[in-house]
Amino acid sequence: MKKFMAVVWAILLFGLVTNAAIDSKKGEDRFLLTRNAPVRISVETGWQRDGLIPVRIDIPGLHLDLWMDGEGRVFDDARLESGKTGKIPASRQGLFSLDKTSGQLQAGGQTLSGQVYEQNPLRTRLRLNNLALALQLDIQKGRAALDLNGIIIPARMRLGQEVGGMRELEIGELGEGGEGRLFLDAGQGRLFYEDGRTRPAVKNQQTNRLCWAEKQK
Repeated sequence: MKKFMAVVWAILLFGLVTNAAIDSKKGEDRFLLTRNAPVRISVETGWQRDGLIPVRIDIPGLHLDLWMDGEGRVFDDARLESGKTGKIPASRQGLFSLDKTSGQLQAGGQTLSGQVYEQNPLRTRLRLNNLALALQLDIQKGRAALDLNGIIIPARMRLGQEVGGMRELEIGELGEGGEGRLFLDAGQGRLFYEDGRTRPAVKNQQTNRLCWAEKQK
């Protein structure tokens, strides 16, 4: 009987260890951006709707559309009330707060200082330079988030079919025609960026893809 129970416990323990190992592979991966590209933020005041102002965050290959209320709180779509009425409870916390005048972003104890380079009645544009940027990906759950030096911004993620070991990865909203694309090489643990301006006109011709981010080890 004791031998039988020992075998049973050994099988259960093996199963637990195996499942833990499998689950660890299904978790979230963190990719550190290798290119020192500036982050551009555009506050589209002239396109305000129902008290909410569109906010666009742009990095080469990645575009995020958010919304800002009259208090300067910035939200993603998931945090808005139905119909985007702009009536967001005061108790609800945004992803971060944005001061259009100073160009500062705040979230908790984190403050990022942006450089305002355009300001008029239609929009305010600012630039964040020299940030430690990272992209958090959960392939299994289809989730992504941009880490702006500690400010986390969730984003939509779409992953294409694998071709030659790579899969096209779309983060956030689709860019306009001619803009760059991201590709995931899971084997190398890298994200590659293909500039739309240098994309070959002939199908299957070799492309100029630069390493955009590397998986954190």
